[in-house]
Amino acid sequence: GLGANQLKLVFKVIGIAYVVQFAAEACRDAGEGAVASKVELAGRVLIVAVALPALMAVLSLLTGLLQKP
Repeated sequence: GLGANQLKLVFKVIGIAYVVQFAAEACRDAGEGAVASKVELAGRVLIVAVALPALMAVLSLLTGLLQKP
């Protein structure tokens, strides 16, 4: 199953996604489509930044498994 850290990461990513979607829709409603696109891009970058330590841990685990004879 998911550990506490992984579950915490999932909730962070979901929270970021909801906030970014809300902000982007508010920008679109105000007629600022370009700003909405930038908000979405910033959200994607933030999600990658939050998830990067977990991704690096998975890659490290996989490389460790592949190096064993």
